Amino acid sequence: MAGKKAPQVRKTIRHNEQAPGPVQAAQIALVLMQVAKVDTWGGVVKNTTLHERVQLTDQQQAILEEHRGILPYLTRGGHLGTLRSIIACPECGRVMFTSTGTAPSKCLMKLGCAGVPVKARSTQEPAPKGQDAEHEELSAAA
Repeated sequence: MAGKKAPQVRKTIRHNEQAPGPVQAAQIALVLMQVAKVDTWGGVVKNTTLHERVQLTDQQQAILEEHRGILPYLTRGGHLGTLRSIIACPECGRVMFTSTGTAPSKCLMKLGCAGVPVKARSTQEPAPKGQDAEHEELSAAA
């Protein structure tokens, strides 16, 4: 049939499920910003077509809801400047915002903490080897 548009496949996001909750939320949010081609969480919220292109799991939605307080402070760069992400320590649970570099090799957020902090990535986790073709995944360059 001419003129009939095929339904768009909603894609999923891969995130680091072993990271502390705030890092997971930040990674999911930063990938959503990338897909929506916006630089702030407010841009994601205002995007009226993103839900047609991306499907979050119940777990991902719960993570975003639980850590919603950090989302407005994340930025992807663009006209607002540098990427702003977070670093969290799985040992002491402390979180800090960062705009440069990698996570430190030891926790500097709490005196005497022996934890190794984790930084939220602004891209998805790599696809597992032998990814099933039925499961459409967002490309890192979406």
